Amino acid sequence: IGMCSNGEDLESNEQVLALSQSIPRLVFAGMGMHPKNLLEWPLEYEEKCRNWIQDHAPEADFFGETGLDYKYANAKPVRERQARAFDRMIALSMEQGKPVNVHSRDAGASALKQLDVLRAEKVLLHWFNGPPECIPIIVDHDWKASVGPSVLREWTVQEFARLLPLENLCLETDGPVAFLGVSADSTWILRVAEKVAEIKGISLEELSKVQGRIARSYFGFRPSVDA
Repeated sequence: IGMCSNGEDLESNEQVLALSQSIPRLVFAGMGMHPKNLLEWPLEYEEKCRNWIQDHAPEADFFGETGLDYKYANAKPVRERQARAFDRMIALSMEQGKPVNVHSRDAGASALKQLDVLRAEKVLLHWFNGPPECIPIIVDHDWKASVGPSVLREWTVQEFARLLPLENLCLETDGPVAFLGVSADSTWILRVAEKVAEIKGISLEELSKVQGRIARSYFGFRPSVDA
């Protein structure tokens, strides 16, 4: 049993690290710079956040949230700024041998290309809604992609979950982000899992065992059941 909690700016990175240290091996700390937030920061604040992450990198369980967000970055200079920050976080994850949690809203193809060019290894594509054509790239690199509450309603997400091999598929809630006007929380994971098990035509127990293997190999979760 465990929960991944990721930072998005300096303050939340500090909070996540403190939480993981107060509840060790139950809360797993991610350190990151959210690409949307990044666009609102002075360069001095970005550098301060980046330096803090670098200094505390050995204490992180993974890095992120980081990546690209073309919904908000709609001009070349700001997209380049996101890409530079993303480069640094990918490099740090590889230096530390830890996963990177990737945000790629409206930028799936670009994010995959950047990860591929930098030869990223342990990658989780968070709430990934890229087209099915992206699946061979994910599988070839043995990366993971997650689906969240949108799988309950959206056909395209359901189809992506159906086509992605089970060993490459992760589940999440992205709480407290709102879905259909309601803030998600960690209890939603059961609803997401039940829907994915239905889509895959497997039992909830089988799905849970695969998720457990991924959680242990990627994030160091302790086993709660035999698998």
